[in-house]
Amino acid sequence: MIDCERSLAVSSDEDHVLRMIDLTSSNNTSEYISGRSGEKRVVDGSLSTARFHYATLQSFGADPYRKAFFLSEYQQSVVRRVDIQADEVTTVAGRKGFTGANDGPGLVARFNLPLNPTFDPIENLLYIGDASLKLRIFDLETFEVTTLAGSGTQGHVDGPASSARFGPIYVPGALHISSAEGAGGPARRRLYTADMLNHAVRAIDLQTREVTTVVGGADGDADGALGVARLQTPTDIYAQPGYDPPLLYVGTAIAPRPYLRVVDLASAQTRVVFGRGPPNVDGAGPGALVGHVGKILGCGDDTLYLREWEGTAGVSGYFRRITVMATMAPTMNATVSPTIAVSVVNASKIASTDNEGTQEVAVVAGSVVGGTAAIMLLCITICCCYKRRRDQQKAAQGEGIGRDPNGSMRVTTGQRTPQLQRGATAEDVGGAVEG
Repeated sequence: MIDCERSLAVSSDEDHVLRMIDLTSSNNTSEYISGRSGEKRVVDGSLSTARFHYATLQSFGADPYRKAFFLSEYQQSVVRRVDIQADEVTTVAGRKGFTGANDGPGLVARFNLPLNPTFDPIENLLYIGDASLKLRIFDLETFEVTTLAGSGTQGHVDGPASSARFGPIYVPGALHISSAEGAGGPARRRLYTADMLNHAVRAIDLQTREVTTVVGGADGDADGALGVARLQTPTDIYAQPGYDPPLLYVGTAIAPRPYLRVVDLASAQTRVVFGRGPPNVDGAGPGALVGHVGKILGCGDDTLYLREWEGTAGVSGYFRRITVMATMAPTMNATVSPTIAVSVVNASKIASTDNEGTQEVAVVAGSVVGGTAAIMLLCITICCCYKRRRDQQKAAQGEGIGRDPNGSMRVTTGQRTPQLQRGATAEDVGGAVEG
């Protein structure tokens, strides 16, 4: 069960196994999902027979309504679906071992080192960043891959999505959706990305398809107004629901020290909220990160989950729970938006991601070798504000999964019945390049 109140799914690129961490247990027990330790390959099939190659920290998205994960096999340039409810792992886009940037039907389309698929629960889409310098869309109803933004040329250029330029979004592309209701108007939906090598946070308006720079754009490290603030290599971003404009949390990497910053779009200010205190210390206060911020997750409340890593390999560090408190600072000027003051009221490490297994996490199901070796976080992008509405829709319309007579998988949501041809399970060896 993918449950924001209970569990987080994790993977280990060291032993190629997917697990689920139970956040309600006293010792954060983990449960086997799929894969086999030591078998590094891409094989579709049931959860017990499927195999994974290099499904890493930044390469996950999740559909909280179907107990389904979407993960990208970074080195094999494919997108896969792990459906716990149907007991099935399926390649849904790309071809194993072949790289490219062409759009088209899922298994015809090509990716170039794809990372960080992000699920859009409103439009039933998957947003994907990769080394092609483009942001791609995978439609989960038509199973077509199209380009959302990016010209394919590296740079930092705002404007129409088709001509905008980005840095490589796969290191590690960080995409989040904010759908806060505007006052008296429709929801403004934007896709935020950490443009790592451009040291900037970018936004794509999903209605107008315009790309803008929110903050940053030059190397440096400075708080303050968005126009002058600087970000040192932003690695991930989380848009907290309930704020309009949204409240963004941005993780950074590289020297002098990695930080967790808050970007308050209402007051157009940014500042560090975690990372300037004593290193590796839990509890209240500014604290300090163990290492670079690999991933930021949240469920729409005051709790964030951070994956922190050390070293160039990114496999040593901690998985930390951080509780924040956001309060509205009063203002005497009615024309000035109030500043949201964010403070950390508690921080605690809940799992080790150290190769040495410094904190054991018990395995309560399955046979998994390696303990907590290199546990890495699976991005469960759960939009809690839409869950109840979607549950009601499913109860009224029905939702199921089955097979057509020709063997293709059929997912039914309401009256629409899209089809997805399963990818072949034979090994497509090599690093071929197409188109």
